[in-house]
Amino acid sequence: MNDALKALPGNREIRLRMDAGFYARDIESFCVKRGLKFSISAKLTSRLVKAILALPETDWQVYPWEEGAEWTELRYQPQNWSRPYRLLVKRTPWYEKEQRVIGEHFHTAVVTNLVGAGCSLIRYHLGRGGMENYIEEFKNGIGARHLPSQRFLANWAWLLIAALAYNLAQAFKLLLLPKAQRADQLKKLRLHWFNIAGRWIRTGRRWILSLARGSETVLAFEHVQKLLLAT
Repeated sequence: MNDALKALPGNREIRLRMDAGFYARDIESFCVKRGLKFSISAKLTSRLVKAILALPETDWQVYPWEEGAEWTELRYQPQNWSRPYRLLVKRTPWYEKEQRVIGEHFHTAVVTNLVGAGCSLIRYHLGRGGMENYIEEFKNGIGARHLPSQRFLANWAWLLIAALAYNLAQAFKLLLLPKAQRADQLKKLRLHWFNIAGRWIRTGRRWILSLARGSETVLAFEHVQKLLLAT
């Protein structure tokens, strides 16, 4: 961690977002000594769960970014830590298969010394693992996980091609698709955009692309084509 901090530019506030593997006294001490801001996923120990369940129902507020979820805040000092901190807790309804279990919840707790609206800090903290989704999609969505050869240079070329294909797919989403579809994974892109059957038809001295889908797909392709011509 020291090496990572040394690589950062100076004169900037440093924030660390860490999962429950860093929920430890020595990590807290490290952050305090260096004046670092942090948010750490708290381990749901029996002591912590007891403190959460003891909160009155009136303390829970609507968590605006997830239907049915709620959040609250309390002061809490983890065992052996030097001082109490803000403990932000998000709870979501508990389901068994498709059936909601009344009165049961799944809790996510975050201990932090950050200042700001609690619900926004929870959302900020939970966004820390987003890069893992991109890595997973690169490995499995593109096929970069399975190297085809026993030769180093061949596998190196394979990874370069996979990275190029991945970046082109991301550019396609960011530049051409509506905001609501930019989080679509490659499997969905292939289904709705890349693997649609069609044929070129020559008629009236013009080439026409005939798609094996309905009018909505045709309109979507026309919109994307206009955006491509405009870029």
